[in-house]
Amino acid sequence: MKRKFITFTAALVVAACAVFSGCSCTGQQTLSFNSAFHGGTAPTNTYTETLNYKVEYSEDYLANFKKAAALDEYCTFEYADGSYRSEFRAATNDELSEIDSDVKNDERVNTQPIYKITTNFSVNLTLSTLNGETLDYTHPESIKTTAYIAWAGAAFAPIYTEEKSEYCMISVKDGKAEVYVVESTNQTLYNKDEYTKTLTYREYKIDEPNIDGVEFANKTDTVKYDFLTAIDNAEFIFALRGLSLEEKAETTVSVVSAAYTDPKSLKITNTQIASENMTINYVKDGDGAAITETIKYNTLEYRINSTNAAGWAQSINIQAEKAGELPNYALPLKFAKPLFAYNSGSILNMGSLVFTLTSVEINN
Repeated sequence: MKRKFITFTAALVVAACAVFSGCSCTGQQTLSFNSAFHGGTAPTNTYTETLNYKVEYSEDYLANFKKAAALDEYCTFEYADGSYRSEFRAATNDELSEIDSDVKNDERVNTQPIYKITTNFSVNLTLSTLNGETLDYTHPESIKTTAYIAWAGAAFAPIYTEEKSEYCMISVKDGKAEVYVVESTNQTLYNKDEYTKTLTYREYKIDEPNIDGVEFANKTDTVKYDFLTAIDNAEFIFALRGLSLEEKAETTVSVVSAAYTDPKSLKITNTQIASENMTINYVKDGDGAAITETIKYNTLEYRINSTNAAGWAQSINIQAEKAGELPNYALPLKFAKPLFAYNSGSILNMGSLVFTLTSVEINN
């Protein structure tokens, strides 16, 4: 089974490099983030933040990823019970002592707090039919990530990240669809002049779970890079909260993903400033209630920064100002994960999973 797989690295989530290909992007300039998140100041060691999202399937939320009509020839499917949770807090000394990275000892990093971000995504995929035959197969999809990162003054420098995922992939060949379960674990350790990625991967047909389908195990790559010029895909959504772009303004961010050997440069553009009426449960220090407000946001669009790269733009709505009792923490309000099937070397769009913020829990 020799295929290239495009994984959903969430922190997401969300798949900053998921639909892109392109050239290496070493030699980048040092990144700079202000922190619209937390009002521009570093959170204290006691600060915690938990964000919860509902996850729903949409055939056409993103125009570029609208479900292909041809897909119905091969399978019918639905997604249910989707959720996504992101937690942010200061890393403990015991946790950091377990990470053998010289980044945490750099003078540009060790004078600032180091934080831990964990995410947990889950959804149930049910394939009702496959190649015209009733299937009624349900599989739980999941992605869990952990990222240790420096504060904005050190360019959100990643120190260590890990991700564990399990999901289904639909592959069409010679007019017939096959469904595979993909299980992968990746870990990336950052030093100041290189990072090391270790990826363990297994794939098998849904009806052959006991057949050894390992393509590779413990594949390790060590890549040279310039310190403070790249972030990890596991912190990508969080890092977008640290960008302040005027409408129509743009910047580039170099992102490291387990799916690629070298970092990929993404162009990020604030395409519009808009607003949406939302109901969010806001809890601060254990006290809170549901808030319904019209929330102003920046629509940040991102795509590979290359004229000859494949792929389409994705976008995320980031809170732009205070809304009633809800402070402006540059909250990610809504974003989507595109879904794909593979058809003899090309791609069939399957629609998107749409993530919508439902609750914010803050403790100071």
